[in-house]
Amino acid sequence: MPPRPPSKQRTKDPLAGMPEDTKAAIQKILGDYSPRANASGGSDIARHLADKDPADIEKLMAALSSMDIPEPDLDKFDYSTVPVKNKSFWVMQLTPDGFVTRDGQFVQQYTPGCQPNFQLIVYDERSSFRVSATPPQPGMPSSAFILTSFKRAIACPLPPLRQSLPSQLIIALKLSPHIDTLRPFLNSLPAPFEWRLETPEEAQEVAEGVYDRNKEGVLTGLSTAESEKTLGNQAVARKDRLKAVRHYTEAIECLQDARAQSPTEDELKKIKSLVSVCYANRAAAWLMEGTGQDPKKALEDAECAVRFDETYGKA
Repeated sequence: MPPRPPSKQRTKDPLAGMPEDTKAAIQKILGDYSPRANASGGSDIARHLADKDPADIEKLMAALSSMDIPEPDLDKFDYSTVPVKNKSFWVMQLTPDGFVTRDGQFVQQYTPGCQPNFQLIVYDERSSFRVSATPPQPGMPSSAFILTSFKRAIACPLPPLRQSLPSQLIIALKLSPHIDTLRPFLNSLPAPFEWRLETPEEAQEVAEGVYDRNKEGVLTGLSTAESEKTLGNQAVARKDRLKAVRHYTEAIECLQDARAQSPTEDELKKIKSLVSVCYANRAAAWLMEGTGQDPKKALEDAECAVRFDETYGKA
């Protein structure tokens, strides 16, 4: 059942108390934001921001950076005062996040000399991320980094979540080498909080679930990209450059998401081919006559199209 929308009488202004310049910047950028029903996390809002004037984005970032948002001192924070939410659980998981080359470049696929990159996440029973943290160096994170990340999940979680503790924490089996460092802190937390390592059976279920989600994600990305490409083509036929660019951009973003979902070799070929087509089509949209024509962007997109498929004649 979807959550019940708040009543108008109890709705509060989420921007209340913000400086006027910050409030104005947020309202200008996000005033017409309408997430899609199938949007996932921050990727949809990232696409929304991609269509905005860079000058407005810079104003927004400047306004936000000027705000003094205090973060509690994790070492001095009193964790014993944090409320424990009954019948709730968190999961602490370590997930692969591409690779880092010898010269510090992030890549999705392994090449000789690369080191694996990881992301530590803590999420709750509603699949809400409390923490999503990348270690400062590639490779397995340190015990100190994991402990600090978990403290942050309690004391200063990602908005709009608030300070709390679950009644149970499940720690991924792959993090078991760090338990000796985590144990003193975990054992100091107030009851009824409890913690344990996941079982081998649970670890296998997670692995199978990730595989299934990746498979579904690739198919969804390809399907959505095809639909967006078609909408882009229709916009070109109407001489509507703005919508054409928006739809081709959406298609490219969907394909980038699909490429990150561990596609098969055949799926990867389809993704690269379709990405090339979308870049070439967007280049053609930039070259259409009228206001907004941009040969420089057209050239950049054409070069991207060739990188993904050097045999594509249109590119």
